[in-house]
Amino acid sequence: MRNKTVFVVAGICALVVLAASVAAAGTWTETGDAGDLPGTAQVPSGSGALTAISGAVSVSADANMYKLCLTGGGTFSATTVGTGTLGDTQLFLFNAGGFGVEANDDAGSFTILSTLPAGGLSPAAPGAYYLAVSRFNRDPVSAGGLIFPNTPFTGVKGPTGPGGGSPISGWSGISGTGAYTVALTGARFCRQVVTVDIKPGSSVNPVNLKTKGVIPVAILTTPDFDATTVNPLSVCFGDAGDASQRDCTEAHGQGHIEDVDGDGDNDLVLHFETQETGIDPGDTQACLTGTATNGETVEGCDTITITP
Repeated sequence: MRNKTVFVVAGICALVVLAASVAAAGTWTETGDAGDLPGTAQVPSGSGALTAISGAVSVSADANMYKLCLTGGGTFSATTVGTGTLGDTQLFLFNAGGFGVEANDDAGSFTILSTLPAGGLSPAAPGAYYLAVSRFNRDPVSAGGLIFPNTPFTGVKGPTGPGGGSPISGWSGISGTGAYTVALTGARFCRQVVTVDIKPGSSVNPVNLKTKGVIPVAILTTPDFDATTVNPLSVCFGDAGDASQRDCTEAHGQGHIEDVDGDGDNDLVLHFETQETGIDPGDTQACLTGTATNGETVEGCDTITITP
């Protein structure tokens, strides 16, 4: 076990500046207890940029891990400084394979809060990553041991511990407990909630379950999401309650680009065979899921009206 002594001084302006402002839009609050490994990590869902995550380390042998999609270019940052977090935090970033990227215990000599700044070791490549939050002294390990070195407490560390060459497999050490908020930049929701328009041009979206025709479905481009980045062949559409019943085969084998809502942005239009969608009599909405070219998962629903 390691020990440290930190003198906490209020009003350290240089550190507070590193904290992004936490706005209501683009934030995520831990649901239940987030897992602590990539396979059990919580995946925040929302639209556009992910600007903050709030949660709690509830037991002494706990850490929380979240899946984020980074925009790359070294723009990612994460901090508990200036967010109202109390206690001794630690932040760890892992790539999609679970390999360590960077870590920080103390953002400076006069704070026990943590910061992973933009630039430096912040990833240049966009895509899916995992951010873990723990309290001192709960540290990630692989089959080879500690992924990140214990010391120094300040500064950003790469995966230079004895286990740094292998993916995370667990955690070691006992920590304190408490709530946290992590402010973020350069991150987006990996599960994007998109705007869906079933039967564009119709306000009631009628669906006749007896027809052997197709249902046109548009994914709309918004200021937060470019619908043309969705892989048309990845989309499954249909029953809102049971995703396994949805049709995952676009009727024409491709989507087409069209500005269906007249806002000057290109939208993605797809078609699915009505009788393959799993939509049932009495259903009032239908949903879709898919994948964007940057690895983000997309999901969205729209209302429908079942007609005779």
